[in-house]
Amino acid sequence: MSANTLAASDIMGSPVFAVSPRDAVAHARNLMVRRKISRVLVMDEGKLSGTLTKKDIGCRSPRQGTVCRRRSPDQNPVAECVTRNPVSVTPLTLAHSIARIVITKNIGGVPAIDIGVVIEIVTKVDLMKSALVTGLRGTIQDVTEDAVTAVALMQSNVSITLLSSNTTHLKGF
Repeated sequence: MSANTLAASDIMGSPVFAVSPRDAVAHARNLMVRRKISRVLVMDEGKLSGTLTKKDIGCRSPRQGTVCRRRSPDQNPVAECVTRNPVSVTPLTLAHSIARIVITKNIGGVPAIDIGVVIEIVTKVDLMKSALVTGLRGTIQDVTEDAVTAVALMQSNVSITLLSSNTTHLKGF
């Protein structure tokens, strides 16, 4: 199979775990920890309604109603943190298209749905293990840019002098 024709069905390998929007965030988090996964699907009456990631749990603030303030964040329902209307693909979606989606949307994976049924999740790890990446030839220098290193300066007057001499558009220096 050529990397150009590699489809989601050829690289799917991540199992699907799901929770209800009414489940407690603690339940979803514990499921992720036990299964060593970073995302679960949120299914409502058999339909995909969203995804929940470790990042969602850590970064999303639940609604500020009085009920939420009186209980631990772990007791909040998944519906408070879920990413709604997630991007999805079909089993026939080409791997390079999936790679483009996860990069441009800055997401870790996408569910693969066939005729309304979630089949599996295609993750960044699945993409990295696929022939799309393993078939690449070349060196790391071929695909990276030189890194820019910034050195912290301890004296503020030196920092300001460097900034003002190297940047003409800064005002107030």
